[in-house]
Amino acid sequence: MGRPFEKELLNVESTLAWALDQKVEDLKNTILANSDRPFYVVGSGGSFSACHYVADLLQYHGFSAKAITPLYIHQNRVRIFNTNLIFISAGGRNTDILSSYESAISQDPNLAISISLKINSPLKKLSMNYSIGKHYEFDLPTGKDGFLATNSLIAFFTLMNEVISLDKGRENTFSQIMNEIQLSYIRLFVKQNFRKKTFIVLYGSWGSSVAVDLESKFSEAALGNVLLSDYRNFGHGRHHWFDKQAKDSAIIMLITPAEEKLANRTIDILPKSIPHLKLLVDDATSNGSIPLLIQSFYFVNEIGKRKNIDPGRPGVPPYGSKLYNLKYKKLLKSSRDLSSKEYLAISRKVQSPELLNEKEARLWNSGLKVFIGLLSTTKFGGIIFDYDGTLCSSENRYKGISSEISKAITKIVEKGFVIGVATGRGKSVREDFQNQIPQKYWNQVIIGYYNGSDIGMLSDSKIPDSTTEPHASLKLIAKKIKEHSLLKEKLEVELRPFQLTIKITNKIEWQYIRRIVAHILMSINLPDIQMLESSHSCDIVVKSKASKLNILPLYKEVAAKFNCSQELLCIGDRGQWPGNDFELLTHKYSLSVDEVSPDIASCWNLADAGKRNTEATLDYLSKIKWKNSDHSFSLVL
Repeated sequence: MGRPFEKELLNVESTLAWALDQKVEDLKNTILANSDRPFYVVGSGGSFSACHYVADLLQYHGFSAKAITPLYIHQNRVRIFNTNLIFISAGGRNTDILSSYESAISQDPNLAISISLKINSPLKKLSMNYSIGKHYEFDLPTGKDGFLATNSLIAFFTLMNEVISLDKGRENTFSQIMNEIQLSYIRLFVKQNFRKKTFIVLYGSWGSSVAVDLESKFSEAALGNVLLSDYRNFGHGRHHWFDKQAKDSAIIMLITPAEEKLANRTIDILPKSIPHLKLLVDDATSNGSIPLLIQSFYFVNEIGKRKNIDPGRPGVPPYGSKLYNLKYKKLLKSSRDLSSKEYLAISRKVQSPELLNEKEARLWNSGLKVFIGLLSTTKFGGIIFDYDGTLCSSENRYKGISSEISKAITKIVEKGFVIGVATGRGKSVREDFQNQIPQKYWNQVIIGYYNGSDIGMLSDSKIPDSTTEPHASLKLIAKKIKEHSLLKEKLEVELRPFQLTIKITNKIEWQYIRRIVAHILMSINLPDIQMLESSHSCDIVVKSKASKLNILPLYKEVAAKFNCSQELLCIGDRGQWPGNDFELLTHKYSLSVDEVSPDIASCWNLADAGKRNTEATLDYLSKIKWKNSDHSFSLVL
């Protein structure tokens, strides 16, 4: 089983060069743009070492992150609702990663990123079923590893360092790394100590994930016992091991410049009789983990040769394969169920339903039942939609609505009902709908442009009106933003009569930029001004003129003309203020396809777990129940 470990090492140079040449900008943007929420990095076996490295990278740059195994997810040991998940799997096909992915989706995380080193893996196919799934695949030239993760680990470490690290360190070339590896020193240490049964691996800073990998390799290849400790935790009692077990033990020290003095002082204090091996790198940044990892591979290889165990094919007993492929999900019990539809719907409102007291829990459960009952019994005559994030996905924002969305909304007007679109955009939405909906239905479609500050029928190509002079307050705000030294190079500003649209050129910087924009608004302290956010921009509006609810009076006129019910359903994606659907989704019959408000009576998200934005919209529309007898429809969820 597997390939000789020494042959695996021959490919490390080409793997390193290949990984440095990969395009990772998309993956980088996805991770950093969602860094306002915590990350769980999920993997098994050798990939778990890469998970630790990714978590270290994220933590180092100020993001909350933890490496976990799939079992954490199956047993609900962490609550992953509204968090980010990163699944790391070289082949993207093992039982643990696939089953944990499905379990995770049922708990409705914010985002499920999956990364594999094989094209068209089962993991990719699984992720395509969910709108929150984002799969990134690379085609590792060396193919599948032997028994132990080697080239796949080099690839993951290098790729993810390029993705997440903000350090501008030197590139790790193979020749530079090999210059740092003192093979003769490693071989001499192994020759003198390979019979030791236990190795204490001490680490600091960027050595932690390499320490995790050493434990994994020694255990999986049965090379010996490995105990892990950082340099200072070792001083809190773990040193006592050598007072009782020194004869069969040795120390492996992983050293970067960040802890070199501490490492040397630690070993100086210990008895000289305790053997130790120093694996050193001269790079104190995250780049240093990669040459440190490669050095550890050479150490593992030398130990294996001395023990007559090839780490690449150590020989696996029959029960090993059975354990690896064990389908264990049904064998587990959890102390809590986090995936029921009711629990998910209330989670989206209150984050942690289990923290509610008995009275509060009854109120929320009752509110949910009442809301679902209203949707199924109310006779609707039309639907008002948000556009971006609800009808148009972020991927299609420059292309327009998809064919699936087009068919779904065309079906509504074909049956004689009315639809409206309340958007922060201008004529691009009108043009998109005129291209998608047959002209004979244009008088059943209302468009509320610029957050409802200009409203008209789809058939009216004179709207929106751009001839009106922009509001004085908006002109002042635009001037202040354009003059701000930190903003003028980062933002695009579009000034309309009652709306100032701000588009950021780099989405990753939005959380930082929005604070500056909000500060400018508050410091000017202008009356009747409101800041709203959409899925791709920020709108500053004149509150008395711009509201998506402004579309309702015209809806009633059009509904009466077509003999439709006056009751309407509102669907948007940003129901929590300052989301630009906040007002729209205060309507008593309102659904969100993403963010919800804390209102118990409106703005619920009842979409299935893993479905968000346009996919959730399609899910809602598929559950319309048409009532031909009285020309109305209801929604049965």
